[in-house]
This record gives sequence, structure tokens and C-alpha cells, in this order.
Amino acid sequence: MCTDICLTQVDFWREVACRLAEAGHGERASIVAEAADQVGLSVQTAYRRLKELAGWTSGRKRRGDAGSTSQSTEVLELAAAMRREATRANGKRIMPIGVALNVAHANGLDVTVSRSQFGRLMRARRLDYRGLEAAEAHGVEMRSEHPNHVHEVDPSLCVIYYMHGKQQMMRAAEFYRNKLEKYAKVQHKVWRYVRTDHASAVIDVRYYVAAGELAINMADFLIYTWGRQPGRTNHGVPRILLWDKGSANTAAPVQALLEALEVEGIEHRAEAAWVKGQVEGAQQIVETHFESRLRLEPVESVDQLNAAAAHWCEAYNSNALEHIDARVRRPGIAPTARHDLWALIRADQVRELPAPEVCRALLEGKRVERTVDRSRQISYRHPQADRPMVYELRTCEGLVPSDKVTVSPLLTGDCAIRLYWMSPMGEERVWRVEPRTEYDQFGRPLSAPIIGQEHRALPTSEAERIVADLDRLAYPDHDDAEEARRKQVTPFGGQLIAHSHLKDVETRTYLPRRGTEIDATPPEEREVPVSVDEALMRYHEALGRPLTREENRWFRGRYPEGISDADLVALCAQATAPAAPAAEPVTDRPQLRMVT
Repeated sequence: MCTDICLTQVDFWREVACRLAEAGHGERASIVAEAADQVGLSVQTAYRRLKELAGWTSGRKRRGDAGSTSQSTEVLELAAAMRREATRANGKRIMPIGVALNVAHANGLDVTVSRSQFGRLMRARRLDYRGLEAAEAHGVEMRSEHPNHVHEVDPSLCVIYYMHGKQQMMRAAEFYRNKLEKYAKVQHKVWRYVRTDHASAVIDVRYYVAAGELAINMADFLIYTWGRQPGRTNHGVPRILLWDKGSANTAAPVQALLEALEVEGIEHRAEAAWVKGQVEGAQQIVETHFESRLRLEPVESVDQLNAAAAHWCEAYNSNALEHIDARVRRPGIAPTARHDLWALIRADQVRELPAPEVCRALLEGKRVERTVDRSRQISYRHPQADRPMVYELRTCEGLVPSDKVTVSPLLTGDCAIRLYWMSPMGEERVWRVEPRTEYDQFGRPLSAPIIGQEHRALPTSEAERIVADLDRLAYPDHDDAEEARRKQVTPFGGQLIAHSHLKDVETRTYLPRRGTEIDATPPEEREVPVSVDEALMRYHEALGRPLTREENRWFRGRYPEGISDADLVALCAQATAPAAPAAEPVTDRPQLRMVT
């Protein structure tokens, strides 16, 4: 049937070609227009059919100015730029060529060709929409060196949600009819986190209930998907992680985890999701091959959902599902199961994740600051250690004692740390430092020299090199600057004038200012009294005997605020003075004599 139709078309256009060959001057255009009208095509398409099916050509010579135009390139480029700026974020084009020409004309630019010819000129110069889209097309295929070299991670909002303890699914019609207003009111949304391995295309998925994309969920997913899980074949920490610029990804806790695991996070630029196209495709696979089953067999909680997802991932990655071909198809290899490709990984390429509790400890803290001590060391307690450890910084060029450094723990290696230091020139330097672990039975480092057997100095530091240069500048004729200082050698060869020029310095003359005399009357000296307790002690020593209770009470009552030193001396002298002889009693009575 098709062959008959094709032959009929060929015969038709051949007949038209014969008529054109016999037509007179000025008749060809009407013949072609008539033929185009008969078959419902445009005149331009009719000419193409004549050339393709009948081999007809007009016989006209190509014009000498073919390919040139009177339309300026400036207007063509301006129209293309206007149409590009009028493209919405979703790719919808909203400015026709006619509108662009109208704007150009309104701004005083000359449009010298018709609208259709203007469009042809834009297509010829690849200034049309299709030509501009070619600039956004990225066909570079990237590769990774081995499994676990590069992972891709992407969170996505699910059509599944839980309300009143039951699974609900938002249908497509509800999405468009309600414009997500109904779904926006749902607080217990389900987020799907998907991870793929770039080399093997292994897929892993886990679900979280949250109102939005959270950093703690991303960190938990990374710890889950990189750790060993019961019943799961693939595991391990990658070298590189591809993801988008989401706020949860750039949060401090997540970045601290990546730094500790020495994972390089590469964020693709905005509107460049093609960079992680594999994980975008994995999202589609999870939605169609796994989530489509939930409508037929609902689950009651996210825990049940994750358990079912783990079983599906293992089966899908192993290509163990009946009637489903889940193998990876690439030009360079035969169709292969994803786990078979991941099994090609070597032991040295599997970077084991530390204990989950150690990883989560990193999410709570930040970088800490330490001061370099005189031995060019710092002390720091690593999350994996049970006590503070010493880190020698002798090989960190530029560091000197008293410098401030910033420390963050690494979970790779034996309690290694990453050291950050901002140099005086504003340059940030970063080192990876392992702790000192070899000690003798007395707690001394084995690398330390033994007293009386060897002498070993620390490597010359940057500060010591600077000091040595300054010593050579100050004492160019002496090898030992300290010896020169002890001998009172004048530095700089005595050639520097330090103060003799001061007598020749001209200064301005100021009018004398009247001052105020200062009262120089010395302050009155006030004697500090002897305290009661001290006075009692001295009084007791002066008497040479203990004081009676009555004497003690009398003294405290007489001198409650203390006694001056002079009064105390007088009191002691009076108490110790010898008693005067007793005199005969004096009486005022007259001496009477008895008369007989």
C-alpha cells in the first residue's frame, strides 16, 4: 500500500516537471502553485518535492550576491538577545520574531527585510532558538576510575505522604488541579534520597519524613548509604561526591562530615542538573520500578517503606527480578548487572566508613582553635581517641610557637587531623597531620634524643631563619651574633646615627604657659593602733604571767578599738614597776595624852 502511494507521488511530480519543461516564460510559477494547491502543500514545499522526487531544477544560475543581505548583523544579534532574555525559566519562548522587530524599529534600528527573511537569516547564523539551545547542549561524557570513585546524591520530594497513620499518594491530576496547595498543607511529607555509583550505576535509596530538605537527613543518609548494611552488597566512602547547591548540602555539619572523611564535594551550578544525570535517571527508576508497587501493597510507616526499598535495591542491582532487565547497557561492555560491575572494585578502593556514632559526633561540633607550643606541637582529643593526643607540626612550614591554628578531625587514618593556618600574608595553608603514637614505657616519645648520648635540635623554623637573617644584617663581620653582643660590639658596624642628629632638630617655640601651684603640705600621719589581741599578748609577756579573767575583761572593755603603741608601753611599764614601801597611815586626829 505504501509503495503504491509513493509511486503515485513520484508520478505526480514527474508530470508536473514535464509541464514545467514545456511551459513558456512566466507560466512556471502558476503551474507550481496549482500543483501545491492540489496536494495541500506550500509553494516552497512543492519546489522541494519537484527536486527530490522528479529531479527538476529551474536551471537558473546562482546569483553572485547569494548569501549576502542588506540586513545589518547588529539588528540580527539584538533581536536574538531580546528573544533569549524573554525565555522563561521553564524554557517557554514568549517573544515572536515580529515583536523583536517591532522593538528594534521603535528604537531607531533599520529592519530592511521581511519578517520571514529575517527568520531565515537568524537560522542561517544560528541565532534562532534552536541554534542558541545548542550552546546549552553538553555532550561530554565523563568517566570514573573505579567503583566508589564518584558517587552522585540527590533528594527529591515524593508523591507519598502519611496522614492519620495511613499511606497516601498524590495523583498527577491533583498536582495540576490544586497547584500543590493541598500537598503544601501536608506536614509529614516523604523525601526520597537516592545515591548512585558512577562507575557501576548501583542504586541506593532511603526515605525520610520531614517538612523540607534538612541537613541532618542528608548527613544521616550519607552515613547510612556509605556504611555496611545487613543484606546489602555495596558499601564504602567515595573520593568525590556530585550533588546540587542545596542549603542542606552546604550546611556546616554536612561539610564537616565530608572533610573528616576526605570526600571532595563538587556542586554543579544552578540549572545544570545534567551534571548528575545518572542520579536523575535513578530517581525515575525508583519511582517507576519501586514506588509504583506501593499503590498495590501499601506500607504503614517509613520504617516499613525503607525495609521494602532496601530489598528492592538489592534485587534490582543484582538483576534478580523476573521480566525486568536491570542490567547496565553501555557501548564498551556487554549488558552487565550493576552489582557485577561494583564487584570489580579492589580492596584498596573500598574506604570503610567509621562507626556511625563517631560520624555523628562530628555533626555536633565545629573546628577548634589551638596554640602552637614552644616545641611546635599541639594537643587535641580526636573523636576516635580516648584521651588527648600530641601532633607534631615541625614539618608545617611557616608555623612558629604561639601561632593560632584551626583543627578539624579526619575519620580516615589513625586519628589524623586537618590543620588550617592563615599566614601573615593572608594565604590559608592546610596540612594533614598524624598524631605521635610511639612512646616508651615512661611516656616519653621514642623520637626524643637520649640524655648524654645524642644531641638533636628541632628543624630550623621560619622564625629562626628570619632571626638568623637579621643577625647577619646587624653583625655582618661576625659569625656569632650572641658572642658579638656579649663583647658589646656596636651593631651595624657603628654606622647608624641613632641620637646625635637630635640636637639639630628644629622645633617650634611655644609661649610659656602659666601654671597653678601645688599644695605640698604633707598629709597628717596617723598612727595605726595595736589590735586588742596583740596588745594582750604584749601585756601578758610584760607581766610574765597569764592574765586573769578579770584583767582580760577589763582590758577589752577599756580598749575595744585597740591601743596606741605609746600607751601600751606605758601601761606595761606601770604594771612591771616595783611597788613603793608602805607609808604609815596619816590621820587627822590630834594626838591626845591622858592626864592624871
